[in-house]
Amino acid sequence: MNKVFKYLDKNEIEKVSSICKQCVFQENIIVFSAGDRNRDILVIEAGIIDVLLVDAKGNDYIVTQLTDGDVIGEMNFILPLRRTASIKTRTKTKIVTIPYQDFVVLISNEVEISVKIFKAINEILAEKLQNTIALIRG
Repeated sequence: MNKVFKYLDKNEIEKVSSICKQCVFQENIIVFSAGDRNRDILVIEAGIIDVLLVDAKGNDYIVTQLTDGDVIGEMNFILPLRRTASIKTRTKTKIVTIPYQDFVVLISNEVEISVKIFKAINEILAEKLQNTIALIRG
């Protein structure tokens, strides 16, 4: 089970799954680029993804790697920001997408699902912040 669905019961998972889209990307494919406008959440089902930033000279560098169960785009899901990094597949990768607009429609009728998913997203963001702080502190 992915981290976004961790508090949902079986019936709720089925409802959210009904709006999800699954895609398979071959290796070395840019899934999205920094600056893109998109508020969807992506969950890696299988594979490895590099998260890329561009340095002052215009060179891409790998910030981190994500793998099975990791979540991408949770900040954009909450705030209407442009994508802050690019993501590129390192291996053949299967991704589940929760489309933002479809999710908004779903949660307008399913408040309990909304509460549970946003609780999970908050935990994901808090964990990433803690990891960043630990990395900076060394």
